[in-house]
Amino acid sequence: MNKAFNLLKTEIKKVTGLGTVPGRYLTIFPDDVFLVSYPRSGNTWTIFLLGNYLFNTQINFYNYNKVFPSIYKFNAAQLSQMKRPRIIKSHEGLNKKYPKVIYLLRDPRDVCISYYFYQKKNKEITIPLETYVEKFIHGTNSPYGEWKKHVYGWINNRNKIKKGFMFFRYEDLKKNTSNELKKMIKFLGYEIDEKKINDAVVNSSFDSMRRLETKQEEEVSFLKKSDKEIKFIRSGKSDFMEYFKNFDTRIVEKFKTAFDESLLKLGYENDATW
Repeated sequence: MNKAFNLLKTEIKKVTGLGTVPGRYLTIFPDDVFLVSYPRSGNTWTIFLLGNYLFNTQINFYNYNKVFPSIYKFNAAQLSQMKRPRIIKSHEGLNKKYPKVIYLLRDPRDVCISYYFYQKKNKEITIPLETYVEKFIHGTNSPYGEWKKHVYGWINNRNKIKKGFMFFRYEDLKKNTSNELKKMIKFLGYEIDEKKINDAVVNSSFDSMRRLETKQEEEVSFLKKSDKEIKFIRSGKSDFMEYFKNFDTRIVEKFKTAFDESLLKLGYENDATW
């Protein structure tokens, strides 16, 4: 009996997140807002932008997961006790129970390259980049599955998110940061303050974030344990062509077959000649 009971308790923890991070099994409140993206799509930068606007403190690598709690960093009890309304970071695929969602989209070619260096920095992989690209195509590089299924799962079901869904392209956020940040602020229901917008953009610049990373890399656990030769904040630029041009043509053609339709549909290319 005791053995069976202990096994049951273990399963309950897995499902509910009691005593562990809840992930997909988070208890959701009706006033929650979720900041969702496939990994390496601009989630951290967006948290810095929103945090530097909404809070009277400089967002950094020590506090950003506290002001915008991640469902992968805190246990269920901690998350349930956090001040509401919560703006919560998530990389999960479609969850129609999320009441309100900001979804971040990024060119899959840049996501692939960025994700590779992120996982290499965290010492999760040692494989060559070309091998990784094939894994990315099939979604076997990530616990969140295929990029396309993640993106279209959310976008195609946007009308089923009860209190609103907005998606932002990382590239548009780069091109006109102030304007896109204002859209997010309005969507969240806050007033626009031009000075605060400007300050948030400056304090969340890539140069500023790189300086903070260097300053805090011995203080913040995930940075301290990582490969410091690879930066968490790399450049923020679209640099996929620097790598793709050196790939075996077979790999590039596989990627094109998998993603060209999406690149056209989502406005990243006008034709398939890239």
